[in-house]
Amino acid sequence: MSLKTAAAAGGAALLAAAFFLRSEFEKKKIKTEYYSLRTDKLRGKTRLVFISDLHSHVFGKDNEELVRRIKELSPDAVLIGGDMMTCGKKTEEPPRMETVNRLLDRLFEEGFEVFYAEGNHETRMFERFAGTYEKWKLKYNDSINPKMHYLDDAYAFIRLPETGERIRVFGITLGMEYYERQKPGFGNRHEMPEDYISGKIGENRQDEFTLLMMHSPLYMREAHKWGADLVISGHFHGGTVRIPFAGGLMTPQLQFFVRECAGLHRLGDTVMIVNRGLGTHSIKIRFNDLPEISCIDIVGEKK
Repeated sequence: MSLKTAAAAGGAALLAAAFFLRSEFEKKKIKTEYYSLRTDKLRGKTRLVFISDLHSHVFGKDNEELVRRIKELSPDAVLIGGDMMTCGKKTEEPPRMETVNRLLDRLFEEGFEVFYAEGNHETRMFERFAGTYEKWKLKYNDSINPKMHYLDDAYAFIRLPETGERIRVFGITLGMEYYERQKPGFGNRHEMPEDYISGKIGENRQDEFTLLMMHSPLYMREAHKWGADLVISGHFHGGTVRIPFAGGLMTPQLQFFVRECAGLHRLGDTVMIVNRGLGTHSIKIRFNDLPEISCIDIVGEKK
């Protein structure tokens, strides 16, 4: 090996080591992203916290750091966007639920009302380990715990503290075909029938502020046609590696540089907020992509 080749190999090894160390550092940190929306469908205001894609990761014992950060924001409700555990495609054992269970219990202990919509890992758990899924879901049924709203193609209401107005919160459970890996590319996705959303959760009411929890952010156009005022999504983990001016590198479905990997997006009167997620699973990397708590202020301007 020549000196030039050896130097290049050494430099590459140092860069790889630095990348790995930075990734490990980022996975332990949480960043709060603040979003503010104004609407003429409400008079009052509310603050919501949105988290997603924990994949049984922990930030301090029993996720005490995560709970502390949520508590400091004083939200009126906590919204959870799915994939809080990991259910593998081929594993023979059902997913371990202790981490997500303890987090939910801590949130209830702090007095928070929780709205939970499914991601692809909850849906896969239902398909592969139906008994475990049903037992877990029953544990957090709102008839047993009135502070818990498990929105599996269902809705519940958030009441604004000052005015008593309500936000209708829908959780749609997408079929697993909408999470299938695509041929590597820049815009591939499984197409969604025009009546898919309404067929699962009904027609929207235009006189109310409507929040749609939909795990995949690829279907903003369909959510807009349905009439959602606000869509909150996750799933893409921010793109795993975020490149300045280019955005997230790759989604779990092998799409590259998808604009909707993170952040706030608008289409007509519809706003979509995409959370970068809190954990990792198959690709255990984060670079320039800190785990996220989304703090969403909705401010009414109705006369």
